[in-house]
Amino acid sequence: VTYDNKSYITLLNDDFSNNVAINKTSNIPTNGGLYYRISYKDGSTSYDRDADEYNNVTINNGVVRIYDNSSKTQSSTDDGMSATTRAYYIFNSNNQYTSSVVTYSIDLILSTVNSKWAMLSFIDENGESLSIYSNSNKELGYKIGDTEYPMFGSAYSAGTFNIKLIVDYDNDTTTLYMNDTSENVSYNPNVIKGYSFVTSEGSARTYSFDNVKIQKNDNLKLGYQLGRYTKDNQSFKALRIIGKMEYNEYYDSLDEIANIQIVVDIVNLNNVTKTIKHDVKDVYECLLDKNNKEVAAKEDNVRYYYTVIKGINDNYIGYKINAKTIITLNNGNVIECSGFSYTIE
Repeated sequence: VTYDNKSYITLLNDDFSNNVAINKTSNIPTNGGLYYRISYKDGSTSYDRDADEYNNVTINNGVVRIYDNSSKTQSSTDDGMSATTRAYYIFNSNNQYTSSVVTYSIDLILSTVNSKWAMLSFIDENGESLSIYSNSNKELGYKIGDTEYPMFGSAYSAGTFNIKLIVDYDNDTTTLYMNDTSENVSYNPNVIKGYSFVTSEGSARTYSFDNVKIQKNDNLKLGYQLGRYTKDNQSFKALRIIGKMEYNEYYDSLDEIANIQIVVDIVNLNNVTKTIKHDVKDVYECLLDKNNKEVAAKEDNVRYYYTVIKGINDNYIGYKINAKTIITLNNGNVIECSGFSYTIE
């Protein structure tokens, strides 16, 4: 059996479709939730605004909006104005991981183009360490300490940027993605606790964020076997798709699983796709052959499930079959295996 082992479990997926409380804070919070902090400067001294009426962090149309109404001439007498707007999104303690490979992703929606701006920072055990940053040339990249690392050769344009940080806690490697551009970064946190966001004292830098996700590598696999069968004196190929799951700390029995599905896309030579979704009914303790006979020893905590694509003849040569499998747990967490792609020969 040829298996694919690229799979992950989604442990947090916040799209802000439901309003959540936005709490006031005067420092980096420790408890999970969404927070705001408003401050101004009077000379060289910074002060926090305590009144809720000054909160510039809101949820509008399913995104968190950070509104900046700042100017450089503010003081304590500028009623209703604020020099700096900050927001914090802190993960609950059960989503603060210290092992395995964990992917943190978020959509930044930038409506303005500005320079020297750390619009997003990852909060780790040391505070705000790695920041998404635009340099003096308005090139988007990241910043660690005082060192800037631009990832693009020109100024960014306003729009949505998917920020993805993949941290391998076990091997101390980290990769940062901005949309499709990636770079290995010299940043090895012990834990990621959440995000911070900040505007500035200068030109207004209103922006938004959405789709906060945490995904952790899982051991769900999807593979296939090629075979043949005869029907009405004609020989056909068959593709047997096999799912292999291994219980872990997130699901240790079938009782914790709400649904198992295999999704198959068949793409013809004209690039037209037909999708087949198979809801799995039967799960087995060991690998079976096409006649449902055991062909391997049972393994503790390992289970298998199947579906078969039949009727493949010479008319299907060159077609592509893309398959993936999705397991939905009773608690709403979703495990997805990216599956495989096979071209019929």
